[in-house]
Amino acid sequence: MYIQFKVFCNSFLFILNLKKTRSNPKSSNTSENSESKSLRFYFSMPFIIPLILVFILVILFSVRMISNFDIGFHLSAGRWITENFAFLYEDTFTYTLAGNKYMDIQWLFQLVSYFAYTVSGYDGLTFLNAMLMIFIFILILKRLAIKSIPSMYSVISLFLTIVAVQISISNKPEIFTWIYMLLILIILDNYFIFGKRKLFFLPLIMMLWVNSHGLFIIGLFIIAVYYISILIKIKSNDTYFLKWIAFSAAACFINPYFAEGVMFPFYLFTPLQNSDIFKNSITELGSPFEIINNFPFDIYLYVSITALSFILLLVTFKKRKFHEFAIMSAFFYLSVASFSNLPLFIIYAVYIITISVSDILTNGKFFRINLKGNISHYLSSACSLVIILICIRILTGAYYADYKGAIAFGSGVNNNTLPDKLSDYISGANLSGHMINQLELGGWLHWKTRLPVFIDGRFDVMKEDFFEEYKKSFSFNGVKSLSQMFKPEMIIYNHSSAYKWTDELRKLDRWSITYLDGFFTIFSKNVLEAKSEIELLTQYIKENKLDSGLTKETALSLLDFTPISATEKFMRGFYSEQYYYPELVSLGNFAMQNQNFNETEIFYFTYLGKTKKFYLDEYHTDVFTNLGNIYMARKYYEYALKCFENVLKIDPNNETANQKTSELRYIIRTIK
Repeated sequence: MYIQFKVFCNSFLFILNLKKTRSNPKSSNTSENSESKSLRFYFSMPFIIPLILVFILVILFSVRMISNFDIGFHLSAGRWITENFAFLYEDTFTYTLAGNKYMDIQWLFQLVSYFAYTVSGYDGLTFLNAMLMIFIFILILKRLAIKSIPSMYSVISLFLTIVAVQISISNKPEIFTWIYMLLILIILDNYFIFGKRKLFFLPLIMMLWVNSHGLFIIGLFIIAVYYISILIKIKSNDTYFLKWIAFSAAACFINPYFAEGVMFPFYLFTPLQNSDIFKNSITELGSPFEIINNFPFDIYLYVSITALSFILLLVTFKKRKFHEFAIMSAFFYLSVASFSNLPLFIIYAVYIITISVSDILTNGKFFRINLKGNISHYLSSACSLVIILICIRILTGAYYADYKGAIAFGSGVNNNTLPDKLSDYISGANLSGHMINQLELGGWLHWKTRLPVFIDGRFDVMKEDFFEEYKKSFSFNGVKSLSQMFKPEMIIYNHSSAYKWTDELRKLDRWSITYLDGFFTIFSKNVLEAKSEIELLTQYIKENKLDSGLTKETALSLLDFTPISATEKFMRGFYSEQYYYPELVSLGNFAMQNQNFNETEIFYFTYLGKTKKFYLDEYHTDVFTNLGNIYMARKYYEYALKCFENVLKIDPNNETANQKTSELRYIIRTIK
């Protein structure tokens, strides 16, 4: 069986042309004695099993429901280019900014994505994402093979990389940047170490990169620092390399916008400045340290990788090259400046960690670790077990718990983040006219309805002044001011995040709610048959049968809450499906905001009933706090006390709950 499996792996690698091609020793311009390993080397025992499991982990992390806000306008652009056989030079997606200059430097990614969608719908986008991520990790493994990194270190390196970058896996053009970056690094490593003269691929990669994503300038930077490294190494000019640098730079001008397209990255750099309005308002443009409370594990892992990589860089200082220091420093700056750049740094930093550890433990002067014998089998088994356990938690949904529904395993559209049902309602009801929409929703609304939207996520189109006007809508009378300025027929937003819009719209004349789902709502103007909030909430409850079997006695019994231990919650993530019903909490909050307290109880108690054995502390804390406030206002003091005591069971240091509990106990004693 093992021999057959090995023959299959060898055949697979041959088909993919991943076997090493020997270079001509005479062409090498280095004196290094290390020999590159073929990827075939890694398909050998004992680490073939954890290696395969790592790639299964990559697939599972990649198979996630479509949640990226920007995929909407990317698909719209791909559709527009296909239908018009032309490139986009000005905005056609919004009615507010129509005619503004739009340099669609990502058109190649958009065409590929739209083609995947036309072939097999949203499942095609998920499949495309998974295939791209597999290719990325094959390239990472290939780069480790160039440095002859042992199998154990390579498996751990791949595992650490995928766990650290998984939060950024999405249908977005940055994934193309990761691919092009790794291809260039592989070509340059082969040239720097073995003298393999394949630099003629560099202009082709740069031409593809400049038409796929605005960070193509990184490619030119990498090529330049490798050239400096060669100058330092051979102490003379490398005219062959210099020629291909010039061709690579010239290839960047092969884009629909010529010189303006080449200058586009310098405009992208502007939002990375601390004073920029976009950086201070859009999460992924901000520093990772500014959003640490949203993604604590991912940020702490990033910090740990950063610290370890720079420590090892210094410890192995004599073995490191100029380009390694330069790329590490530049990527670290980019990662600190913007959360969206974390994967670039992590991919490179983990590589530095891996080759440094290999230098220290395998080739060290003072001690070496022998990876042969039983120790390698034990390590292989341990790695395999850890990876399998994580795979299980991905399948049950437990791994994504802290993301509160924003990331979910599976295919199709994630209705927790994208207004897909709302868009279908607009199309089905033949609604038209101008809209005011929340920024995050604009791309998807235009993609699904083809209606011009108010705003979407392309900050290079909207400019600072317009975005400032949009931001004012979240202040006092902000929505009213926008509606007077742009005369919309619809206002569309996420009621769980833009709750200030709900408060204001309820007070405006001639505006009525016409659509409501778990997260999104539409307010329309001058609608003859508009429904009230209570009618839409009741309709949602009946359609989803949320009040089925829910009596007052069964509901109030849920207030007798006994938290399960953290260990039990963790263990349940290995054998039971974990879903946290964020839509129920969101609708409960909406009902409470509109003072529909009976409906609030239905949503909250349904949530509590469905999450007895698996729950998010944050959701439970909010639900019990809100129920406690309702019962306190209604003078149901015993019920209110139970709610706030439940909050303290979850969070003993909650100041509000402690204060309310003391107050309620005093009231109850006084009454008695």
